[in-house]
Amino acid sequence: MGNLRNRLELRRYIAEHEYKNKLMLTFALSKFAELARYPNNYLADTRWTDALILTDDGELIANRLRVEKDSLPEADIRMALLGHFYYQNLLVDFQNSNLDLIREILHSEIINCKLRIPYCFDRILYNRFAEMFPKGEKPILTPDEVHQFLEKTPQGVFQVGNLLSGPFGLIDSHAQRYLPPGLGFLWHSKEDGQVIAHRVALDVPDIPLVQAYSQISSIAKDEIGYASPWGRAFATEISLVDGSDSFNWTALPMLLADCIPGKERTQLLAFALNSNQKVFIRETLKKYSLKTELNRGNSEEVASKMQPWEQLQILLSISDTDLVSLIDEACNCGVLNIPLSEVRRPKMFPLRVTISKTQTLELKSRGIRLSGDSPSVKLTRLLVESYTESGELSDLSWKIRCNSLDGHQSKLSEFIYKNGPYVTLEKLVLSRETIARYFSRALKIPAKADQDDSYFISQCLFKLDFDEPAFDDSTPTLKSRLEEFRAVLLSIPDVAIEERRAVVRKAGVNLFVSLESFLQKLITYNTWLIFSDHYLVTCSTYNEQKALCIVPEIFGDELKVSEDFTVAWNINGSNTFGVLLRYLQELNTTVSALESRLRDTCQRTSIDIPKSNKGVLRPFPFKHTQLWADSTRESLNEYAVVLSSITRQINQAGIPEVRNGLDHQRNPDEFPSLEKMFAFETRVSSAVEVADKARLLPSWFWLEQRSSNNQGYIAYTFRDYSGKELLLQGPSHALGLRQKIVFGEPCIIAPFNFLGLPNSELVFAISDETEYSIHWNNYPIIRDLHDFSKEIIDFDVDVCDEVPSAETNALINELEPSRQSTEQYNNSFGAD
Repeated sequence: MGNLRNRLELRRYIAEHEYKNKLMLTFALSKFAELARYPNNYLADTRWTDALILTDDGELIANRLRVEKDSLPEADIRMALLGHFYYQNLLVDFQNSNLDLIREILHSEIINCKLRIPYCFDRILYNRFAEMFPKGEKPILTPDEVHQFLEKTPQGVFQVGNLLSGPFGLIDSHAQRYLPPGLGFLWHSKEDGQVIAHRVALDVPDIPLVQAYSQISSIAKDEIGYASPWGRAFATEISLVDGSDSFNWTALPMLLADCIPGKERTQLLAFALNSNQKVFIRETLKKYSLKTELNRGNSEEVASKMQPWEQLQILLSISDTDLVSLIDEACNCGVLNIPLSEVRRPKMFPLRVTISKTQTLELKSRGIRLSGDSPSVKLTRLLVESYTESGELSDLSWKIRCNSLDGHQSKLSEFIYKNGPYVTLEKLVLSRETIARYFSRALKIPAKADQDDSYFISQCLFKLDFDEPAFDDSTPTLKSRLEEFRAVLLSIPDVAIEERRAVVRKAGVNLFVSLESFLQKLITYNTWLIFSDHYLVTCSTYNEQKALCIVPEIFGDELKVSEDFTVAWNINGSNTFGVLLRYLQELNTTVSALESRLRDTCQRTSIDIPKSNKGVLRPFPFKHTQLWADSTRESLNEYAVVLSSITRQINQAGIPEVRNGLDHQRNPDEFPSLEKMFAFETRVSSAVEVADKARLLPSWFWLEQRSSNNQGYIAYTFRDYSGKELLLQGPSHALGLRQKIVFGEPCIIAPFNFLGLPNSELVFAISDETEYSIHWNNYPIIRDLHDFSKEIIDFDVDVCDEVPSAETNALINELEPSRQSTEQYNNSFGAD
């Protein structure tokens, strides 16, 4: 068996080696040499012969190759052995090899595109595959197809250890990461209603380098025996250099690439060039960029001159801790303006990168956080790790009153449940500097002696995925301003003098800004709600920018106010009171007349009715392309009554007279009277209260609790900005609801059960037009391999948040290509 070793022995060998840095660099170089793509006419650089020195095992294999494949150039044999690097023992004498020259050869060939590393981010290859193979079903690309597929695409940004590849060649990074080259998913299909992600194998050309590499394993098995698990040992050693054993940030490069696209990445790089990273970034550009003008100019000019893949490589040269802090700070100061309702997650996971639950990252308005596993489980694990590493488990035992050496997990879980996460962090983390610094390191939170305790705790809670619900503040702000306006009116006896009128005028300025917003939201949301196709078009997702465009589609671009005067709707928002009041009147009139309208005018075509509708226990209610036509008469009438009440109060409030009077009338006799302003405030407040309570506004709700019993009944408890509780029941009796109720994401709940089926209230997700949403529009591209147009996609309200997404399922099931492809190509140099 020779010198066969297990992974733990190999990790110890790597960690304790006198020349560990050289060893890790050689491993990194070997991965880039092994996993790059080579053209059909590739020959290894003759300098490999002198640059690479082999070990005894390496020479043993090389001699067999020289005899059995006497036509193979020596340079290709040596490059192939570097790509393999190890079998039972190392095949390369890394201490005596010229690593600088080897790195220079690979760096030069990457810069000059003599070898290619596929760039799997920014949808470039995903979109190109869709163009080249619109029907999908292409499990393997031939060498010629590979050449066409990768031609004129950027060099891939990947990292092994401190070595980072990309358009600038092989550069040094301050971070240690294990992200070897590989392709992400290239196409999606739909099978049995499930979206399935597919990888594609890239065939390799018949060149000397591949011929040599493909023989190494079989020769080594004949001459040496079994292989030692070097690859896993190296990968583990790299991945656990920074952070805790349970929390590492493997997914950070994917998050940066997938979740901060376009102009946002330019803004982030410009922000980095103005931060404490500016010297390092400038020096990196000066050292590696072939274009000297790239480094000239201010931060914004430098960032804007770079391509997205160049920006990605430069940003990834920053350490994980500094990069996470940079992104967090950019979110908190508005450089990255991420809506409160948006959750961004990586989508492209390259082959050979395994993401566990505790490595899953997401980007929100406050920055990056760990997601996936239960927050309390993560907190418990991190506390045990931190106290164990610092040798203070006895202190933890005392604090949580644990008498057993093995009972920390259970006692900690009880402690967290009883005291809550905030108090737990306060008592168990901030009380010990070593523990606080461990948390800071594991969660990438800067630790400063003068830092405010509440801020540090708040950041820890956010990073660990303890949700602190945030809400759209437009409705509470309007209510507050109405109360302020009323308080001002009550504080003055009359408006006879300018000083008092000025006080009223000041209170009214912001009030009317909020009131305009309220009316626009009221019209936009209700028009979208009642007149949209929530099965095929909106997919139960509310997007305010898209909803603004629906209003003129339903009521017309312009509406008459009088015979010679019309108003026009602005789809970009900022509609004036005159426009808003006229369109509110039109909405109310139209909704009131819906009961007598023929529903067949918006009948769904038969091709859009799912096949699975026949013979199922739950009926498919979306027989029409507008919600009102699928609604029960009772719910539609009740809805019309509420909307009519709101409209009447708004019309009777005298908004134009009061607003114009405050803005333009300086004469005390023409200024609105106190009585008129009191009436205005009372009626507007009443309208706002009715709209808010009846949920005719797109108010945010957060899922607070979910429970179920053995009979299949489910109860969902939601809360809104005011703390008001709302209870929904499940499972739904309607088929085809595209909604999924999850913790950690706000939703909008429709005002009535329009469909009339048990537990079938419509619940809408929330989206905004951002760089991220635009970048990932029309993703995934679903291939219709069969006639799926009539099949139903049913994300019902009884789907719990633990159900993995299609991407997660695909990630689990398809980390490797098909078995046949893997067996055929796993011994080929550069094969995926």
